[in-house]
Amino acid sequence: MVQGEALKVGSRELRPLVRVASWVKGGSMQEGACGGGGFVQMRPLAIIEAGPEGTRRIPVPDLTCTAIRCMACASLLSFLVWAVMEVWRGLKGGRADGTG
Repeated sequence: MVQGEALKVGSRELRPLVRVASWVKGGSMQEGACGGGGFVQMRPLAIIEAGPEGTRRIPVPDLTCTAIRCMACASLLSFLVWAVMEVWRGLKGGRADGTG
């Protein structure tokens, strides 16, 4: 986790808290070409507020990540329902396309 640069607002100080994940792969020099790659992902976690009353952590929900997880779960559930229906139809002796 990384704390960002503080921002003064009146008598309070706000500082972002971010989770950083990175992966880098080095390449090799072959025939004048250089390869490599990687990624860096930064995800907001919270805002740290420090003031005369003390310090508190204000969470920042990641709605994009939540939406992607919901879509992944829905697609997995729909696949499982489809697979169960195919097995059920097979046990009944018929096929979904009406050929069996």
